[in-house]
Amino acid sequence: MGEILNRVRTQLDFDPRSVGMRMRSRKVLEGGHTSLQFGRSDDFVDLREYVAGDDVRDIDWRASARNTHLVVRRYVAEKAQEFLLVADVGANMLALAPSGERKRELAVYALGAVGLVACAQSDKISLVYGDERGSSIEPGKMGEDHLEQVLNLVNDADIEIGTPSNVVKQLEFVAANLDKRYAVYVVCDQPEVTPELEQAAMAVRSRNAIHWILVEDLDVIGRPDGADEVIDVSTARALVAPPLLGAKVLDAYRRAEAARHAQWQQFTARLGSPCVRIASIRDVGPALTALAQQEGRRA
Repeated sequence: MGEILNRVRTQLDFDPRSVGMRMRSRKVLEGGHTSLQFGRSDDFVDLREYVAGDDVRDIDWRASARNTHLVVRRYVAEKAQEFLLVADVGANMLALAPSGERKRELAVYALGAVGLVACAQSDKISLVYGDERGSSIEPGKMGEDHLEQVLNLVNDADIEIGTPSNVVKQLEFVAANLDKRYAVYVVCDQPEVTPELEQAAMAVRSRNAIHWILVEDLDVIGRPDGADEVIDVSTARALVAPPLLGAKVLDAYRRAEAARHAQWQQFTARLGSPCVRIASIRDVGPALTALAQQEGRRA
């Protein structure tokens, strides 16, 4: 096992088989080892309500005519799934998380934990990673040696202050270039919900199950004991010193952050995609369990 995976196992005290078992127990009708998403075959399972992004080929029009909403048919998956890790390596990931750890470090641990679940289930792992400048891809393979290579690509990526994150570009790349069905895990900080993000995410969701792992920011502006100077890593510009902002500005900031979180929750609800947040390395294991539980409730 490689150096990064050793750290993931040691610091997270993480048993990937335990998460995989929870996933399988909640998805007992899946094919092979019962992956995170249903596939397409001749073996009909049941009907469920249509969710935005579902493949229109799965709509059961006769059953829909008897209901007040569209319903889709589900089938037993024919093959084991493939995991697609989508990683943000823009300047946003150079910032600190609430724990004081670098956000990229948390992202690597989250990717490693998801990858270990895939390895425990003998699934392939692919990687798409990038920033505002574009995207790179590492094609899917099985095994921990390949996972270690994937994690090193993210860990050693050349992140430059002033080159912002852009998860929209990564999703657009996936939608345009990858036509297989994947269990997609996007690890990034919370992007702004824009029409471009909605369009790119819906395009990916039309073929794949999307799961979001958001790496939280250290709340420097909102802290009364904030630093004398704050640098925006995405632009390399200095922000107004927090002690100089005043109570009214800080209150407006908190309201804006609450609205941004609410907007994100509405977005993932429309997308039909589970989402968790991590603020420290110790959050990673529970976050994967929470994703599995959310997935089970949506099944």
